[in-house]
Amino acid sequence: MGELIRKAFHLDVAGLVVAPALRATLGVLVLLVAGLATGQATLGVAAAGGAIGLGTVSLTGTYRGKLHAMLAGAVVLAVSTLVGSLAGQTGWLFVAIAGAWGFAAGLLASLGQMGSALGLMSAAVVIVVSHIPLPPSQAALVAGVMLVGGLFQTALAVAPWPFQRFRPEREALAKVYRELAAYASEPPGDERVVAALDRAAAA
Repeated sequence: MGELIRKAFHLDVAGLVVAPALRATLGVLVLLVAGLATGQATLGVAAAGGAIGLGTVSLTGTYRGKLHAMLAGAVVLAVSTLVGSLAGQTGWLFVAIAGAWGFAAGLLASLGQMGSALGLMSAAVVIVVSHIPLPPSQAALVAGVMLVGGLFQTALAVAPWPFQRFRPEREALAKVYRELAAYASEPPGDERVVAALDRAAAA
């Protein structure tokens, strides 16, 4: 029983990525402050919404992988915002759109962690913005601002690429070897061996 409780409250900090999380937070704050400073708080929140969505996608992966995923994500979030806002004005249309977006989110989840995060966010955006129906011109404006926010977050995420070209790959490879070393040091049959192998596969 004690072992079960220990596992339930165990926090694995090995996956924490502090620096990328701070960078993603900075991208959101900059857009919020810019919106307040220009007297366009609503648009600032919309831009920050795009940055928040892609901030989670940017936390892992190689620079090339993040660039492709975030560019696609910025477009997907903008389209989701536009479609959700317009579809929210018609009940049956919103149900159809929400179902289609949910199905697409499930397909994206099969592509890995980034795809799963992107799919969930796009489906959530469609549902949330459907409760804020806007005229087509305003809906397009908000979607465009979310696109800008996503592109800004993308630029921040890949900015270190020229100076740290293969750092994510080196870190992932080092993590694999650490987990393999942990596996080799465990006695055969120990349940921690399975956990070490799982962590190595995830790395």
